[in-house]
Amino acid sequence: MKYHPHGDASIGDALIQIGQRDLLIDMQGNWGNIYTGDAAAASRYIEARLSKFALDVIYNPKTTVWQLSYDGRNKEPVTLPVKFPLLLASGIEGIAVGLACKILPHNFCELIQGSIDVLRNKKQIYFLILLQEVLQISEITMKACVVEE
Repeated sequence: MKYHPHGDASIGDALIQIGQRDLLIDMQGNWGNIYTGDAAAASRYIEARLSKFALDVIYNPKTTVWQLSYDGRNKEPVTLPVKFPLLLASGIEGIAVGLACKILPHNFCELIQGSIDVLRNKKQIYFLILLQEVLQISEITMKACVVEE
């Protein structure tokens, strides 16, 4: 119960799913196999650390805002200011109350080029593509959502 009010088992399952994508976590031990359906070993038999990519892209102690955890004993980040569109790179699948989501992984090189274009203030083009392809929003709704800075 140190890291999550529902217990550490939920953290272990989430960590295994993130680690199996082989992008953010350097893994040691039996993490299972997403292709064959083999389950991962118990969390006491696996080890993890942030990959160099994750340390460069996700974690930045200078820009991360911290808050106290649910019981006030530890600090946790409010948000992680990411330098790269990880959601589009790794994809996601999940369900919540009344909502299901599945976003397939996108091409890494195209995401890099898109990020460069966004940094060069070509935001509107990629924002429209994101709304249209990923969220499947119609053109009329897209025109209403685009905000010029």
